[in-house]
Amino acid sequence: AVVSTQSTGYITRNGDFKSQPIRVVVTSIEGLLETATTRLNLARAARRLFNSGGGGEVTVWGEVTRDMVLVVSTGENYVRKEEQRYRKNSWNASQRRIGSEK
Repeated sequence: AVVSTQSTGYITRNGDFKSQPIRVVVTSIEGLLETATTRLNLARAARRLFNSGGGGEVTVWGEVTRDMVLVVSTGENYVRKEEQRYRKNSWNASQRRIGSEK
């Protein structure tokens, strides 16, 4: 008997906490990365996958479970929601400083 390695899961862009994850059906890590690059309209190729539950990197197909939500990165480290808020606030503060110097 042939065992199917096909899995249904969900993908989302690293640092995107507003969009709904996109449903995908894939059969390998490589296929998942290729599909993610296209479906998420990434500017560069997807290179890394993380478990959305805690940011642990997923490198082996056996770690992918049915209906798992995976965070896709083009190479950067996993971004937690708290870090996203901090980055946005520090960027806004730097923009205000630049504006006040004019």
